[in-house]
Amino acid sequence: MSAQRSRSFADLFRRITNRRAALTIAAGTAATHIAEAAAQQGPNTQASKKRGPTGPTGATGPTGLEGLRGIRGPIGFTGPTGPRGLAALSVFRELQTPLVAGSANTATCACLPGEQLTGGGYWFSITGIRPIASMPQALADGTSRWVVIYENPDGLIGTASVWAVCIPNELLLQVSPTPVPTTTP
Repeated sequence: MSAQRSRSFADLFRRITNRRAALTIAAGTAATHIAEAAAQQGPNTQASKKRGPTGPTGATGPTGLEGLRGIRGPIGFTGPTGPRGLAALSVFRELQTPLVAGSANTATCACLPGEQLTGGGYWFSITGIRPIASMPQALADGTSRWVVIYENPDGLIGTASVWAVCIPNELLLQVSPTPVPTTTP
């Protein structure tokens, strides 16, 4: 490589092109000389058919440019539709109640008869309310509800939103039952 380095892709490309042209001319000249030498030797002899030793492997050339992207393949077949999940069959119930001043206040949301509670949660419309507990509760009549116990010592005005995630009893055969703790109101 010369002491002067090429600074751009165009210079590098020009140098490679010039070297290829020189090699092509040299290869053509060598082929001409080989043909002349063969013509001077006369007819093919056993000695002229022998190959010489294999020369050393040449240097690896530069990496070529990336090829064009191929065409998009055909779209595959759509697989069968799986069974509906329980989340799609669950019923979300919500109940909003006004906040009560004091401590150990409760807000609840119950499932309807024929449904079982699978989860629940709550949200207060204002900050400053301290939740104490958020839990499921099974009632004596066979229904269940989600209970939130909170404190409102400053008597703030707002609402408590409590929701229950319920599933119909006929779907309970498809899942293993989760025990629900029982507490008395």
